[in-house]
Amino acid sequence: MKYYLAIDIGGTKTAIGVYDESGAEKYHGRIVTEPNDGCAQLIERLFRMTQDVLKEYAVVAGGIACPGPLDVESGTVNNTTTLGWVNVPIVQMFSEKFKLPFTLINDCNAGAYGEYKMRNCRNMVYISISTGIGGGIIADGKLYNGQGNAAEFGHLHVRGGKRLKCGCGREDCLELYASGTAVESEYYRLMGKTLSGVDIADLANIGDPVAVAIYNEVAEYIAEAVVDIQKVLDPETIVIGGGVADAIPFRKNPSFQKLGQYGVNVKFSNLNGRQVLLGTMYYIRDSGVFLGKGESYERHQEILRQ
Repeated sequence: MKYYLAIDIGGTKTAIGVYDESGAEKYHGRIVTEPNDGCAQLIERLFRMTQDVLKEYAVVAGGIACPGPLDVESGTVNNTTTLGWVNVPIVQMFSEKFKLPFTLINDCNAGAYGEYKMRNCRNMVYISISTGIGGGIIADGKLYNGQGNAAEFGHLHVRGGKRLKCGCGREDCLELYASGTAVESEYYRLMGKTLSGVDIADLANIGDPVAVAIYNEVAEYIAEAVVDIQKVLDPETIVIGGGVADAIPFRKNPSFQKLGQYGVNVKFSNLNGRQVLLGTMYYIRDSGVFLGKGESYERHQEILRQ
């Protein structure tokens, strides 16, 4: 039995999954990312987790999903503001450490691929609303990567009016108004208290009026962006996922019920946060990163026998 290792590096949490060839999950682990601790410390923690996994499963290839911008050809994280990493050759680091083939994919592109594999459609858009906002595009059954950083929907311009400065260099990008970071900032502005996005979502789910109002506003921004995306790409389905999209007031916001008049078929993810890991696994399998033979595979089998 061949197994695939998928790593999902997020701004808040990082997850590792092991999957067999059918996509069945055999292992799942999760740690807090803690980006302020720096790149080297997180990678060392991932090395330890990966080493433990390789002792139990005959993994033949690995994939790393990470926020962009990325250079997927060289396997380098160029300059992600979410993590504070600059020019990190992460594929080389993992490949050399474990003598296995690894590949790099934008985390939201991976999420899109995971959602696509679970749905009966050929043209689909995925929007991930988490620490930031990203997405992925499936065109005629294939993942559209562009030059490696396609579908950065968080940088759509919105009519926010606050002239907020984005890390990309522009003002009033969508993720400044409708991401998990934006939810936390707005709650602090209104209440003078620092709470995590998870805590604010919990408040919203039990009807706290301030938290509900914040999520309603976020939903309205996202719904407007969804219409723009539909007009440009004309997909069969637009799937919305990510931690922010799990909040009950967000999903029940009337703005989403009105999207049908614009020809939008919007769905919410039901993969419980596993879409990025699943998409990474399927991407490894389908793209031929692992061909079932070669020096890396043989070396790994030798290590397992020792």
